Amino acid sequence: HLGLSEYFPSGAVKAGADIVVQSLHKTLPSLTQTAIAHVGGLCDDKKFCRALDIFETSSPSYLLIASADGCVDYIENNPKLFKKWSDALNVFDKKTERLKNIKIYRADEAYDSDASKIVISVANADITGFELMKKLRTEYKTELEMASVTYAVAMTGPFDTSSSLSRLANALVEIDRTLHGVSKPEMPSLPLPKYALAPKEAMLYPHEAVFSGEAEGCVSAENIWAYPPGIPMIVKGEMFDEEIISKIKALAAAGADIKALDKSLKTFKVVKKLY
Repeated sequence: HLGLSEYFPSGAVKAGADIVVQSLHKTLPSLTQTAIAHVGGLCDDKKFCRALDIFETSSPSYLLIASADGCVDYIENNPKLFKKWSDALNVFDKKTERLKNIKIYRADEAYDSDASKIVISVANADITGFELMKKLRTEYKTELEMASVTYAVAMTGPFDTSSSLSRLANALVEIDRTLHGVSKPEMPSLPLPKYALAPKEAMLYPHEAVFSGEAEGCVSAENIWAYPPGIPMIVKGEMFDEEIISKIKALAAAGADIKALDKSLKTFKVVKKLY
């Protein structure tokens, strides 16, 4: 949706990028897994197509192709859609102007901002982003895109209306009244684990599961991460230390969805010690 109207910022295509891959299913009406590649500038489109053939399936889904094509056709023939979307977002902004403990990041607080992504900060409220997301889901039947300790994100689309965004705004106002202001410490950055083996080597050695309390000094045989941001806290071949282990558990305790082989985090998969 970027660069298609005056209501949202320009995107990479108008900035002159040689290759741009844009997802259609996040903010435009198309099925999940659909995306478009824009090719131009310094890129040879024939070379691009040959490279794409290496990774692309030889049996594409015509359902997905038709969905992408229908999405483009719909956007081209309904130019007023973006104004209605922008008007609905303006209604949301007005309804959330007086929030006290929850804060909505505004476009004027950054160099440029995509108003369609509503970033809800709870950095100064006695609730985490995970708790807010769960509350909106269970009590208000509203699903957010993602959450972290100090924020949550709501994705909007061209079929959101003043009514649907008012429902979200009213829910936030109600929740805000039940909260108290607090000063949360910033989440400390994760340390860079010590390198021991290349990931390929860590995969080839025998593995074993050890209790998390006994993992310090062991070489990880798994990747462990939380989303957001989806960046691994430790990868295969790196060594567990006390700081890494405690921060993984602290994030889990705060409500983060930790991706690990043992979701309870009672054990970690490590390279078996060879004596």
